[in-house]
Amino acid sequence: MAPSSPADEEWSDSDQIMSDSSQVMSDPVEPQLPTQLNLPAVEDGSSILTIALGSDTGSIFQPTPTSGTCHTDEYSPITAADKADLVIDQAQLDVDYARKILDGLPIEQGGWCELVTHQPTKRGGYIQVSYGGANKFASLQEVVLWADGKVLLSRGDQCSHRCHSPRCRVVGHVISESAVENNARKGCLVWIKCHHCDKYILVCMHDPCCIKTVPGFKTLEDFLTNGVCRFLLEETRQQANDNAMMASAGGESDEY
Repeated sequence: MAPSSPADEEWSDSDQIMSDSSQVMSDPVEPQLPTQLNLPAVEDGSSILTIALGSDTGSIFQPTPTSGTCHTDEYSPITAADKADLVIDQAQLDVDYARKILDGLPIEQGGWCELVTHQPTKRGGYIQVSYGGANKFASLQEVVLWADGKVLLSRGDQCSHRCHSPRCRVVGHVISESAVENNARKGCLVWIKCHHCDKYILVCMHDPCCIKTVPGFKTLEDFLTNGVCRFLLEETRQQANDNAMMASAGGESDEY
């Protein structure tokens, strides 16, 4: 048998390479795609996002060690800004989630208000809140507003404390209103004692009314129902309506 030539050997090698390539091409590997998204997981008040990729590996955001096992893969780790956005979005959409954030804050009682005892972090005594691995993601009054199922109504609106206490976490004590309306509440007397009976006159002209604790009444609702003899705002509105009706009636009579 004649010995093989170098050309034959080269052909043999390339033929083997092509054969191996064909084998590789015939067995494609299926890419593993995300198959599950769960938002949020908050049984312990700490975990806010779990993303599982495939069946046994994945990227999981774990804000605290108690949240579970953290898997790593080729995906970029979540940033601090992303954590804040996730908590904000969930708190704005889910009243129970926002209230869970508030429930975890330490407080002291201050009349009808529950005052958070954290050290204020902004001018004016305002507190920034951290939760679920998101550090100082929002101000306290924003979370109180979200827990009431509300958000700022218009561009430029502010979170206004009806009780004039920036540390208060009571749902309903914060509303959305313009800067002008918010500033107009400063210095409001809210109520004065009536000289004719043992009740009070609500002199606040803001809507909804400002809140100032009255001794002997458990809540604002209790005070408004059982402790007020006159509502100046309602009286003023009624008087304005009466004047408008009289003016309208007078105008009609002049025509005939």
